[in-house]
Amino acid sequence: MKHQLMTALLAMSFSAIAVHAETYTWKDTNGKTHFGDQVPPAYKDTATLIDLPTINTTQPEEAIRIQNQKAADRLKRQDKAERYRQKRMADNYADKTPAKPKLTKEQCRDMRLRTVKEKTACFREAYRQANSGQ
Repeated sequence: MKHQLMTALLAMSFSAIAVHAETYTWKDTNGKTHFGDQVPPAYKDTATLIDLPTINTTQPEEAIRIQNQKAADRLKRQDKAERYRQKRMADNYADKTPAKPKLTKEQCRDMRLRTVKEKTACFREAYRQANSGQ
């Protein structure tokens, strides 16, 4: 990862250097217009210099600073995403047993339990919950 980042930064620093060459235009004996940075000796008198804007106005230091800032922002986003993913995984694997709703004697009466054993178990659970503070 570091090797790729360094290679990219090096390539960006070379590409950020503004290239500026003088460009000329001239017409040959057939009337055809030519453009180039070197004028043939026969057309030196008729050639005119063209004022072209520079291709890249960003200074190499500025381009490197911008690239480093983008890389730092990308690493922050990746770190945040990784922390979020780990939190979600921890939440998924956490022991989350839902709390039982408290039973009351009235609820046990309303349940229409069929056997004495079921009724006794329900009342015991209601009594245990009421006295244990759960």
